[in-house]
Amino acid sequence: MRADVEKAKSVLFEFMSAMKEWNNKFDALIKNGGFAAHCDQAEAALRPIYGKYLATVSQGPLIYSVGYPSDYDPDAEKVVSMESSNARKVIIHTLWTHPHFPTSTQERRYTMVEKSGEWRLSKDEFYNSVRNKWITVTHSKSEKLPRARGG
Repeated sequence: MRADVEKAKSVLFEFMSAMKEWNNKFDALIKNGGFAAHCDQAEAALRPIYGKYLATVSQGPLIYSVGYPSDYDPDAEKVVSMESSNARKVIIHTLWTHPHFPTSTQERRYTMVEKSGEWRLSKDEFYNSVRNKWITVTHSKSEKLPRARGG
């Protein structure tokens, strides 16, 4: 089972690397040309990353942000612990440290699941110390048609 845990961790850090590269590219473009000029291109480049690494992605608009520092940075996150309740699920706890302010940290928790022989990110959370609870990061929203009001 240790190999499964290590593979899940490896896939998570591949996702972080892909996201950091995407962020760095579009952060520069958006700063120079504005969000409206690059939002379609940013989403088009992000969709295959989400498709490869996330357990589920809706066909609706993606939710994302760009900026410094990147939301995902494998160099800024250190694994604190890993736990596996079964062979198909691994929870990875990390501590993210701001690249220029080492006293600024954030606890993060990633749930990886094995689907069809591949590890995927199922849940992405950070700890909010003010609320004293874990907050789930949302990557996409489903497009729902408004319900007709009848009478």
